[in-house]
Amino acid sequence: MKIKAFFDDKHTKIYLFSFVIVLIFFQISYGLDVVLPTNIAWLLDAHHDWGTHYLGWAFYRNEPWTFPLGQMENLCYPVGTNVGYFDSIPLLALFFKIFSGILPDDFQFLGAWLLFCQLMLAVFVVKIAKLYNVKGIYILAGVILIACNPVLIYRGMHPSLCCHFFILGSLYYYLKPLDKTNVIGVNNKQVYLLLLSSLISPYVCFMIIGFNFILPFKSYFYDKLISLKRALVYPIVSLFLVLILWSVFGMVDFSDSVNLEVQNSYGLYGFNLNSFFNSSGFSSIFPALPQVTPFQYEGFMYLGLGMMILIGMSLIVLFTKKKRGAVLELKTTNLPLLILVILLSLFAVSNKVTYGSNTLLEYPLPSFIMKAGGVFRASGRFVWVAYYLIMLLTLLLFVKSKYNEKLKITVIAIIVFIQLYDIKTIYLYRDLKSGTYTSPLSNEKWSNLLKHFDRVITYPPFNNNLLRPWDYQDLCFLALKSNKAISAGYAARENLEKNHGFIDSLNTNLNQGIIFENELMVTAPKYLDAFSVALHNKTANITYLDGYYLLYSKKNKGVSPIVLDKKDQSKIDSVYNQYNKSNVLEPIDKPGFKDDFQFNIEELNATQTVINISGWVFRKGINNNQKDSIFVAVSNNSKTYLMKAKPIKRPDINEIFNKGNLDNAGFNATVFAGNFKKGKYDLGLAIKSGDGKWFFSATGNIVDIGREDFVKPGPLKKLPKSEGTIGNVDFFEVKKDYVSISGWAAFQNQDSKDNGISIVFIGSKGNFCIPTQKSQRKDVTAFFKSKYNFDNSGFASKMKLKELPKGEYKVALLIKNKVTNAEALYTSKRILEVK
Repeated sequence: MKIKAFFDDKHTKIYLFSFVIVLIFFQISYGLDVVLPTNIAWLLDAHHDWGTHYLGWAFYRNEPWTFPLGQMENLCYPVGTNVGYFDSIPLLALFFKIFSGILPDDFQFLGAWLLFCQLMLAVFVVKIAKLYNVKGIYILAGVILIACNPVLIYRGMHPSLCCHFFILGSLYYYLKPLDKTNVIGVNNKQVYLLLLSSLISPYVCFMIIGFNFILPFKSYFYDKLISLKRALVYPIVSLFLVLILWSVFGMVDFSDSVNLEVQNSYGLYGFNLNSFFNSSGFSSIFPALPQVTPFQYEGFMYLGLGMMILIGMSLIVLFTKKKRGAVLELKTTNLPLLILVILLSLFAVSNKVTYGSNTLLEYPLPSFIMKAGGVFRASGRFVWVAYYLIMLLTLLLFVKSKYNEKLKITVIAIIVFIQLYDIKTIYLYRDLKSGTYTSPLSNEKWSNLLKHFDRVITYPPFNNNLLRPWDYQDLCFLALKSNKAISAGYAARENLEKNHGFIDSLNTNLNQGIIFENELMVTAPKYLDAFSVALHNKTANITYLDGYYLLYSKKNKGVSPIVLDKKDQSKIDSVYNQYNKSNVLEPIDKPGFKDDFQFNIEELNATQTVINISGWVFRKGINNNQKDSIFVAVSNNSKTYLMKAKPIKRPDINEIFNKGNLDNAGFNATVFAGNFKKGKYDLGLAIKSGDGKWFFSATGNIVDIGREDFVKPGPLKKLPKSEGTIGNVDFFEVKKDYVSISGWAAFQNQDSKDNGISIVFIGSKGNFCIPTQKSQRKDVTAFFKSKYNFDNSGFASKMKLKELPKGEYKVALLIKNKVTNAEALYTSKRILEVK
């Protein structure tokens, strides 16, 4: 009897019918099989955001438990990242990680989450409708129009952002009549909504946090049901708890340098004033309308033709007093809600007001708003609150009007039909695959190779489009299946300082031909020059798979060569031939070097047999260098060796010097100097013009050819003061017989141009010092954003351990200015133990 009574209850029937409606629309939009936990094909086959979200969760479940709870090390290696930065729904990722050991290898919860979000949206549509005693037939129409709206279906590309039910839930608790029996419970529930949203989507959390201010304010100021103290405590505690949760999960870290703000991005993804009626191509009736930038898709807010007609009819009701229902008379208690919606909408529009393809107005804003806009750069989304409020009010105004009931039912049925016809494209455009995911890469060959390594280093690191768009997902999937770390991953926020530090250390090692035994390097053909030293010195093996070149140290003896077909083997043979021979032209008599060039050497690294140099150069007095060829000139007392540089497009040179066309000013060169006599050489540049004339200019740099790669330490009798310096040891690796160290150091309030850097080992048996090779660190200058230039602050060096007495040493950096002779010490946290 109880079961029968349950299904006989009219409210229960409304919920059941609403759920059926949602299930039908979900089947049409996605297919119910996306809910199956082992179905990952639809996520990874998309090669877009879905794959990112899945990989974030899949790597996270395999990580050891850490604090902060959301931290990951094997994705975006070695800097690491946070599962929250992959929009992998941190709350659910944490929950399912607890049970990871009993879950299938291919397990996803994103499909079930999408369905849950839409069902919960329907729940709150019903709840709000019940507040105003709306009849069942209208509630079901509202479920179709609101819980199955085009914005939610469109936003399915980001499952974490589909929790729109938090917005409707907040509206419900604000609109719900309060009394002494429920006021505390309702305010508490709003706090719970906020806390849950904070571990699902920071964007939605930021949207609804305003309700945690206006609801207590309404409870105190209008309803007179809580004290002023409680009205103040609610928003303060809410904010505090959100920050605590984010800190515990690692989504914010006040001691770290993760770049939460994307500078100069506020307004780029803003709301266009035509967005409510701009279908963006998803209408069966209206074409897509122009916008200022393609990034304004974040402000997609199409209402649909049916809803727009209903808005027009509801406005007629609003201004026709005889037909307007008394239930929706304007109340001052709704003023805080109106203010909140206006503020969020203004933030969405940004300070660049646009309509169509035109910018109507641009005005300055306080820095704290611009900073918030940089953190929440997809500001167009913040109209969602207004979007749902408009739809709710429109529906309520019409169904509560005093028009004939049969007329209203007929009209609402026609409205629903028009709406569904208009936006049918957005329900039907997805064609999702189902089942297990089959990578386009040769799984077996890759996995057989990967088992011999601890990690995969994609080159360049943190590049998510190495060979083809979004191919990092397939590389990450291979690493995931082999349980390996990988230096790729599309995180929403990055620690740019650490990223650049690793890239610089990696380049320093590659410039010396160093590839570590436990690392598999994966790169695309266009980046192969970065490995030229290792290939020339024959310290690396190379193979070819699925369009990628894979390189690894010859010291790793356990790797079995991959059997390649003739076509792929010919590619490998061609690479060996290219890099094994000398790329230096026959020496010429040393010409006259003049000061006829405008140039800048941006990077210079020289080892025993290789010189890497890059920068830009052009002849003074010319406005076009399109036919010029750039060469590196290495000279001793009598001879000059020339090597043709690889041209690099540099349009920025035109902008700086305001010339005609100097795009060809950039260059990059690797000089294999193994056949040179040992000694010091002057480094110069040469340009061959289009008519065959040669021009030479010195750079002022000297390179030491034939010197030992491993430097020897000397005693340091007196340690300089340790103040006024900045620096870091980014890379510190102790091998069986040597130590390799790289990083950066500088005086805190001084350009690094004239600085020399040495590494100091401070121990009980004495202090020792080794010289370093300089490297460019523009990321340091960019990070500090000061008036000082730290580009010349990078260093790298290697030393045989046997050169030091046994013992424990603190590692410090000695900085000395060559002009003023000022010197100071930067002490790192690194410890070197010589056994």
